[in-house]
Amino acid sequence: MAKEICDRQGLIIHIMVLVICPHCDNKTLLLDVSNDNAYCYHCQKNYKSIGEVLILENERWRRKHAKTVKEMEARKGVVQ
Repeated sequence: MAKEICDRQGLIIHIMVLVICPHCDNKTLLLDVSNDNAYCYHCQKNYKSIGEVLILENERWRRKHAKTVKEMEARKGVVQ
């Protein structure tokens, strides 16, 4: 609905989202979706792009869930 209102009013949407910083683990990383920037206000880490943050989060998620992923892959091999 907000996007439609902006379209009707001729405004450009500027989306910013606050997430957890992969560097300092605080919810102080501001993703500027409109400009593809990411900056943490706590540790002052400036990321090259939101894509860089996504890569770091994917790696972090895999490390955190490595045991579960390994078990599921093993079960998948048994079922086939």
